[in-house]
Amino acid sequence: MSAKIKEMHILIHTKFTSEAECARELEKRFPTHHWSKSKLNKYTNGKIPGITEINDLSIVLEKSVEELIHIFLSSTSPKGDTAA
Repeated sequence: MSAKIKEMHILIHTKFTSEAECARELEKRFPTHHWSKSKLNKYTNGKIPGITEINDLSIVLEKSVEELIHIFLSSTSPKGDTAA
């Protein structure tokens, strides 16, 4: 499990008992954004979310957008350099 995936799991499980519970809260607060367990799972497995999803996650997880961007963008570049 990569560091960013592990960090997302820790953030979610610090506030919620499961990813499903987190997804339900996201759907409740942002029904027009169509949150589901499978959508959240994409991001907890390494896909980089868009700014709308990062904003939604920051509100529900009570973390800043900057903290979440740092998690999702801290990776290796195509050249092999470490970013962020």
